[in-house]
Amino acid sequence: MKVIDHRTQKATLQPDYSLNIIKQNGREWYLSRKVVFDRTDLRPHQQLLYDEHGSIVTNLHYDEYKEFDGVSFPTKIEIWRPEEEYSIKLEVTKLAINEPI
Repeated sequence: MKVIDHRTQKATLQPDYSLNIIKQNGREWYLSRKVVFDRTDLRPHQQLLYDEHGSIVTNLHYDEYKEFDGVSFPTKIEIWRPEEEYSIKLEVTKLAINEPI
């Protein structure tokens, strides 16, 4: 992550935190998912889903978090599926949480 110091106007790189989730397929283990958190606010901003061969199946980016009824939620979500060669961008304008159907 690139952070700009507003006093000096210099950019510095700060590491993110990542959580690696592994699964077992028979006797073999493989990286199933990686969730990358912003180190300044601990919000997830990227998620990578892998197949059993290590190829990226889905690449998700979360951005512009806003509060909805006391819950922080990303209002911009980008989903990229390289194997199917498509992507989608979602923009949340209104969010109702746990309301009766």
